[in-house]
Amino acid sequence: MSNVHQLYLFRHGLAENEHPDHPGVDFERRLTERGIERTRQALAGAARLGVTPDAIWTSPYVRTLQTAALAHELLPGAAPIVVVDELACEGSNDALLLRLASSDARCLLLIGHEPNLSDLVSAVTSGRSLVRQRFKKAGLAHIELHSLQRRVVGRLVAYLPPRVLRLVGGAAE
Repeated sequence: MSNVHQLYLFRHGLAENEHPDHPGVDFERRLTERGIERTRQALAGAARLGVTPDAIWTSPYVRTLQTAALAHELLPGAAPIVVVDELACEGSNDALLLRLASSDARCLLLIGHEPNLSDLVSAVTSGRSLVRQRFKKAGLAHIELHSLQRRVVGRLVAYLPPRVLRLVGGAAE
């Protein structure tokens, strides 16, 4: 990674609750119809704000894959979707930071889960998990990244809750 890069973090949309007969099958939870609608509206807002990723990195969970497909459809440029295990609920932000440091992408959209995304914002902007900005579902953070000798450092440019993104996208609240 050289120079300045743009990193966008997006939390998946509203998903089904765990099925009472199948507890612990979190991996397979899908977006609800309302989740799909609201995520589409939030991503329309991101598009209007000029989010144009070179690649979309996503957790392998069903709800994040669905969110990534919506991002691929709605954001300009039709960025390729890459499944990144480090973005899974049990993924490692340390490993993800190493992967980010070696990426040549100028603009990345990462789609993942809480509390990982909040921890990632803190790790990139402060060097450790000190501050936690809880991501709402379909919320977006924008971080300007700089790399120093295989270490990623960044500046939080914006955190946009889903309601703001939906309004920017033209949805009536």
